[in-house]
Amino acid sequence: MGLAAFAEYALVAEQSVVKIPSGLPPADMCVFGCAVLCGAGSAINTSGVGKGDAVAVIGLGAVGLSAVLGSRAVGAGFQGRWRWFGVGIDRLDSKLEPARKVGADSVYSAESALEAGLESGVGSEEIEQPALVIHGAEDRVVPVANAALLADRIPESELVIRPDGGHNLMLEEPALISSRVRDFLETRS
Repeated sequence: MGLAAFAEYALVAEQSVVKIPSGLPPADMCVFGCAVLCGAGSAINTSGVGKGDAVAVIGLGAVGLSAVLGSRAVGAGFQGRWRWFGVGIDRLDSKLEPARKVGADSVYSAESALEAGLESGVGSEEIEQPALVIHGAEDRVVPVANAALLADRIPESELVIRPDGGHNLMLEEPALISSRVRDFLETRS
């Protein structure tokens, strides 16, 4: 859509405008305009999730819940003896039940995920596709060690640590992220 702003007024292209029917709460519509497009859009259009795929969603806020919904929409689900649809993990226990309600088969708090053996990187050795792991050194939500562990366990992965980057690195440095992703994909095609 090409627009991300906190402003009373904005000049935008016509195709970026969606009329909201009267009577719908603006706060709820903000969730659709941001989280649903990001989370569900990532699952449906970007991730390559398909019918029968297993999915793990880490972070069960509005974007994470939308990723669960989007994954379900494209048919992710049980396939064979060892596959399951969704593992949802979040630091806040209050986010676990909503994830279960929208389709995650198993949900874990961050602490219980560790107890269950779902620490960062478990299962990553099964990933066969090259992966680009970009992480902010100043991320106060996810430790840099988790990104390093993930990159270490995935063959042909590339780890990029941004020294001043935080948890929202894609919003903090979109041009850099876009450039790194493009370079990564071009070197592997």
